[in-house]
Amino acid sequence: MLPPFLKPDDQIRIISPSGAIDPDYIDDAKIVLSNWGLQVTEGKYARVEYGRFAGTKAERISDLQQALDDKSVKAILCSRGGYGISQIIDKIDFSCFKKSPKWLIGFSDITILHNTITNLGVSSIHGIMGKHLT
Repeated sequence: MLPPFLKPDDQIRIISPSGAIDPDYIDDAKIVLSNWGLQVTEGKYARVEYGRFAGTKAERISDLQQALDDKSVKAILCSRGGYGISQIIDKIDFSCFKKSPKWLIGFSDITILHNTITNLGVSSIHGIMGKHLT
């Protein structure tokens, strides 16, 4: 199953489900994506730093779950990879996502999330992350 292709004014959400990121990278990605005509939002905890992670497990779960469940979000862009998604993948509920799939974009350890989504029969994009949109 292919999620709908993005159109101008579609919402893309930047989240950080793995490693902590320099907030400047998120700011740069937001500018690029806005210039492409997308409405850019970010997870509540996308800029949080908790040791080497982008927030506690609960915060990262919350941002990912909200992005997956929000029907107004048409794509999810991970800010960066790094170890972290493997800690929370088994806590994610994909029931809303299966009913209203959206694009997931990222690589590195985000591949675990791609694998889970692919096993649901939904396509995703193994591609650059927010950190690389400058």
